[in-house]
Amino acid sequence: MKPVKPIEVLSSQTLSELNSLIGVRNTRKLCRAFGGSALYIPKLEGIDRPRRNRQIRADAAHGASVAQLCATYRLSERQVRRILSAQRQKDFWSEPW
Repeated sequence: MKPVKPIEVLSSQTLSELNSLIGVRNTRKLCRAFGGSALYIPKLEGIDRPRRNRQIRADAAHGASVAQLCATYRLSERQVRRILSAQRQKDFWSEPW
């Protein structure tokens, strides 16, 4: 993983928001575990992307067209084709020879 420059030092307002979201006990756990280090928290869609891509491949395997996948997942045709292509390459190299 690439090192990430710290963008913002947690202000008292940010710590208050964190306390409200996850509670004081969990905020303290985070501080204990990661205090003093730069911590990047990805957007939710970044975390969900692998699951979404598996679902796209499954839908395609069940006969969904690229156009249908684009509309369903609100992606461009290029993005959908790249997701489907990545699976084919992975399948090719996982074949037992």
